[in-house]
Amino acid sequence: VMHRSEKEIQTDIIVGEAVMALLNEGVAITQYALLQQLRTMAREEQDSVRKNALTLALTEVRDSISALNHASGEHPLPTMREATNRNTKH
Repeated sequence: VMHRSEKEIQTDIIVGEAVMALLNEGVAITQYALLQQLRTMAREEQDSVRKNALTLALTEVRDSISALNHASGEHPLPTMREATNRNTKH
């Protein structure tokens, strides 16, 4: 029997909500799209408890992606600042 903490459960719920939002928008579910959706949700969230849960979800997803990329030899995901700077330099 797996015993999961309330934080783990909330993180899973929030990631699920982010995935559902992407599906509803017809967006491909990619690592980058999921992170962007979670960032948008965190930025727009007014409830402090839920905002904290979103921050935890973002950290967990980012850490998971970084670990997967490291294991496969891929480059790590850019930080939000790096991604923003890359997108504005044309």
